[in-house]
Amino acid sequence: MQSELSPLCIIQHRFLQFNECNLEPVRLAFFLIFEAGGFFLCPDGRDKYLQHLAKNHEAMFCVEPLKWCVHLEGSVKSVPDGGLDTSHPCETCGDTTENWVCLTCYKVFCSRYVHEHMVEHNKTEPDHNLALSYSDMSIWCYSCSQYLDNPILHSARDAACKHKFGE
Repeated sequence: MQSELSPLCIIQHRFLQFNECNLEPVRLAFFLIFEAGGFFLCPDGRDKYLQHLAKNHEAMFCVEPLKWCVHLEGSVKSVPDGGLDTSHPCETCGDTTENWVCLTCYKVFCSRYVHEHMVEHNKTEPDHNLALSYSDMSIWCYSCSQYLDNPILHSARDAACKHKFGE
């Protein structure tokens, strides 16, 4: 039955299964994409992946997002009426590969792994602490240097998921 599902359906199904283990979002995304590519659809896929991690001295690890930080108060503004466009390019360089949206002004900038324009935005707008990743839907507080998961953030995350996944 699973082989009849599209890769996106497999990713969504596996995300629900793995979401409870609080894997660090980038590793979780890699894990799910790796699996959707068929590596875990074959019986020895998991063993091959774990052997790869051991051979390359890599490890899976979990990050527990903060449930609260002082920057939640007043920093998170309402989602714009038009919703969020997860394909929106970085407002500085135009890159579309790995972008974040500021949850205060809703401007979109690229990640620290592209050209660091969201990092620069936080430096020039120090009260704009919280950003949502369009890649993995995680939310980062720049002042606390921590991931967050709080109901205050759910409307922004839901709007991004609705655009990206149609949910």
